[in-house]
Amino acid sequence: MLKNECFELGHISKTSGYKGSVIFVLDVDIPEKYKKLESVFIELNEKLVPFIIKSFSLPKNSNFATVQLENIDNSEKAQSLLHRKLFLPLTYLTPLKGNQFYYHEIIGYDVMDEVHGNIGKITGIIDMPHYAILQVNANGKEVLIPAIKEIIKKLDREKSVLSIKAPDGLIELYTQ
Repeated sequence: MLKNECFELGHISKTSGYKGSVIFVLDVDIPEKYKKLESVFIELNEKLVPFIIKSFSLPKNSNFATVQLENIDNSEKAQSLLHRKLFLPLTYLTPLKGNQFYYHEIIGYDVMDEVHGNIGKITGIIDMPHYAILQVNANGKEVLIPAIKEIIKKLDREKSVLSIKAPDGLIELYTQ
Protein backbone atom coordinates (compact mmCIF):
# COMPACT_ATOMS: atom_id res chain seq x y z
CA MET A 1 0.00 0.00 0.00
CA LEU A 2 1.32 3.42 -0.95
CA LYS A 3 1.08 6.43 1.34
CA ASN A 4 -0.85 8.48 -1.23
CA GLU A 5 -3.55 5.77 -1.19
CA CYS A 6 -4.01 6.20 2.57
CA PHE A 7 -4.90 8.75 5.20
CA GLU A 8 -3.23 9.25 8.54
CA LEU A 9 -5.36 7.74 11.30
CA GLY A 10 -3.15 8.82 14.20
CA HIS A 11 -0.06 7.51 15.94
CA ILE A 12 1.16 5.16 18.66
CA SER A 13 1.82 7.15 21.81
CA LYS A 14 2.97 4.61 24.42
CA THR A 15 2.95 1.01 25.55
CA SER A 16 0.41 -0.46 27.94
CA GLY A 17 1.27 -3.36 30.20
CA TYR A 18 3.85 -6.06 29.69
CA LYS A 19 2.11 -8.12 26.96
CA GLY A 20 2.86 -5.68 24.14
CA SER A 21 -0.31 -3.60 24.05
CA VAL A 22 0.05 -0.08 22.70
CA ILE A 23 -1.99 3.10 22.88
CA PHE A 24 -3.28 4.48 19.58
CA VAL A 25 -4.06 8.19 19.51
CA LEU A 26 -6.78 8.53 16.86
CA ASP A 27 -6.63 11.90 15.11
CA VAL A 28 -10.13 11.69 13.64
CA ASP A 29 -13.48 13.38 14.27
CA ILE A 30 -15.38 10.18 15.17
CA PRO A 31 -13.02 7.65 16.83
CA GLU A 32 -15.89 5.18 17.46
CA LYS A 33 -16.09 4.62 13.70
CA TYR A 34 -12.81 2.68 13.91
CA LYS A 35 -13.66 0.35 16.84
CA LYS A 36 -14.00 -2.70 14.59
CA LEU A 37 -10.71 -2.33 12.71
CA GLU A 38 -9.14 -5.63 11.73
CA SER A 39 -5.80 -4.20 10.63
CA VAL A 40 -3.83 -0.99 10.33
CA PHE A 41 -0.74 0.16 8.45
CA ILE A 42 2.17 1.42 10.55
CA GLU A 43 4.91 3.51 8.98
CA LEU A 44 8.27 1.79 9.48
CA ASN A 45 11.38 2.98 7.62
CA GLU A 46 9.23 5.16 5.33
CA LYS A 47 7.11 2.14 4.27
CA LEU A 48 3.60 1.17 5.31
CA VAL A 49 3.60 -2.22 7.01
CA PRO A 50 0.29 -4.00 7.72
CA PHE A 51 -0.46 -5.20 11.26
CA ILE A 52 -3.39 -7.39 12.29
CA ILE A 53 -5.36 -6.12 15.29
CA LYS A 54 -6.10 -8.78 17.91
CA SER A 55 -8.01 -6.50 20.29
CA PHE A 56 -9.12 -2.88 20.26
CA SER A 57 -10.52 -1.14 23.33
CA LEU A 58 -11.79 2.42 22.97
CA PRO A 59 -13.45 4.05 25.98
CA LYS A 60 -16.55 6.11 25.18
CA ASN A 61 -15.83 9.73 24.18
CA SER A 62 -12.10 9.10 23.89
CA ASN A 63 -9.58 9.13 21.08
CA PHE A 64 -7.13 6.87 22.96
CA ALA A 65 -7.46 3.16 22.17
CA THR A 66 -5.62 0.29 23.85
CA VAL A 67 -4.63 -2.10 21.07
CA GLN A 68 -3.05 -5.52 20.94
CA LEU A 69 -1.37 -6.25 17.61
CA GLU A 70 -0.63 -9.72 16.29
CA ASN A 71 3.03 -10.78 16.87
CA ILE A 72 3.62 -7.87 19.26
CA ASP A 73 3.58 -9.87 22.47
CA ASN A 74 6.01 -8.11 24.80
CA SER A 75 6.95 -4.60 25.84
CA GLU A 76 10.24 -4.64 23.90
CA LYS A 77 8.44 -5.27 20.59
CA ALA A 78 5.84 -2.66 21.51
CA GLN A 79 8.58 -0.10 22.29
CA SER A 80 9.82 -0.38 18.70
CA LEU A 81 6.46 0.98 17.50
CA LEU A 82 6.35 4.07 19.70
CA HIS A 83 5.61 7.38 17.95
CA ARG A 84 4.95 5.63 14.63
CA LYS A 85 2.18 6.96 12.41
CA LEU A 86 -0.93 4.88 11.70
CA PHE A 87 -2.57 4.74 8.26
CA LEU A 88 -5.71 3.31 6.65
CA PRO A 89 -6.71 3.10 2.98
CA LEU A 90 -8.71 6.08 1.65
CA THR A 91 -11.62 3.68 1.06
CA TYR A 92 -12.35 3.87 4.82
CA LEU A 93 -13.36 7.51 4.46
CA THR A 94 -16.97 8.43 3.83
CA PRO A 95 -17.23 10.66 0.74
CA LEU A 96 -18.01 14.24 1.70
CA LYS A 97 -20.35 16.57 -0.18
CA GLY A 98 -20.70 20.29 -0.65
CA ASN A 99 -17.99 22.44 0.91
CA GLN A 100 -16.87 19.73 3.33
CA PHE A 101 -13.46 18.21 2.60
CA TYR A 102 -10.71 16.05 4.00
CA TYR A 103 -7.40 17.87 4.34
CA HIS A 104 -5.50 15.48 2.06
CA GLU A 105 -8.20 15.87 -0.59
CA ILE A 106 -7.57 19.56 -1.37
CA ILE A 107 -3.77 19.54 -1.56
CA GLY A 108 -2.95 20.84 -5.05
CA TYR A 109 -6.28 22.63 -5.49
CA ASP A 110 -6.26 26.17 -6.90
CA VAL A 111 -7.56 28.86 -4.56
CA MET A 112 -9.76 31.44 -6.30
CA ASP A 113 -10.61 34.62 -4.40
CA GLU A 114 -13.67 36.73 -5.33
CA VAL A 115 -11.53 39.89 -5.54
CA HIS A 116 -7.98 38.71 -6.37
CA GLY A 117 -8.71 35.78 -8.67
CA ASN A 118 -6.30 32.83 -8.63
CA ILE A 119 -4.17 33.11 -5.48
CA GLY A 120 -2.21 29.88 -5.98
CA LYS A 121 -2.22 26.19 -5.07
CA ILE A 122 -2.84 24.64 -1.67
CA THR A 123 0.41 23.03 -0.54
CA GLY A 124 -0.56 21.98 2.98
CA ILE A 125 -2.90 22.34 5.92
CA ILE A 126 -1.97 23.48 9.42
CA ASP A 127 -4.37 21.85 11.86
CA MET A 128 -4.92 24.29 14.72
CA PRO A 129 -7.15 23.65 17.77
CA HIS A 130 -10.05 25.86 16.63
CA TYR A 131 -9.74 25.71 12.83
CA ALA A 132 -7.40 24.68 10.06
CA ILE A 133 -5.23 27.05 8.05
CA LEU A 134 -4.64 26.58 4.33
CA GLN A 135 -1.06 26.99 3.16
CA VAL A 136 -1.16 28.45 -0.35
CA ASN A 137 1.81 28.94 -2.68
CA ALA A 138 1.24 32.33 -4.34
CA ASN A 139 4.08 32.69 -6.86
CA GLY A 140 6.65 31.43 -4.38
CA LYS A 141 5.21 33.22 -1.35
CA GLU A 142 3.27 31.38 1.32
CA VAL A 143 -0.21 32.75 2.01
CA LEU A 144 -2.05 31.50 5.09
CA ILE A 145 -5.85 31.42 4.86
CA PRO A 146 -8.18 30.28 7.66
CA ALA A 147 -10.31 27.34 6.50
CA ILE A 148 -13.58 28.56 7.99
CA LYS A 149 -17.08 28.61 6.53
CA GLU A 150 -17.15 32.43 6.46
CA ILE A 151 -14.21 32.41 4.01
CA ILE A 152 -14.76 29.22 2.00
CA LYS A 153 -17.53 29.80 -0.53
CA LYS A 154 -17.40 26.79 -2.88
CA LEU A 155 -15.45 23.58 -3.37
CA ASP A 156 -15.37 22.34 -6.97
CA ARG A 157 -13.99 18.79 -6.94
CA GLU A 158 -14.25 18.37 -10.72
CA LYS A 159 -12.08 21.41 -11.42
CA SER A 160 -9.94 21.11 -8.23
CA VAL A 161 -10.80 24.67 -7.20
CA LEU A 162 -11.54 26.12 -3.77
CA SER A 163 -13.36 29.46 -4.06
CA ILE A 164 -12.99 31.90 -1.19
CA LYS A 165 -13.83 35.43 -0.11
CA ALA A 166 -10.76 36.52 1.83
CA PRO A 167 -11.15 39.20 4.50
CA ASP A 168 -10.11 42.68 3.37
CA GLY A 169 -6.33 43.05 3.45
CA LEU A 170 -5.47 39.37 4.05
CA ILE A 171 -4.13 38.59 0.57
CA GLU A 172 -2.34 41.96 0.30
CA LEU A 173 -0.60 41.23 3.59
CA TYR A 174 1.31 38.41 1.88
CA THR A 175 1.60 39.54 -1.74
CA GLN A 176 2.91 43.10 -1.42
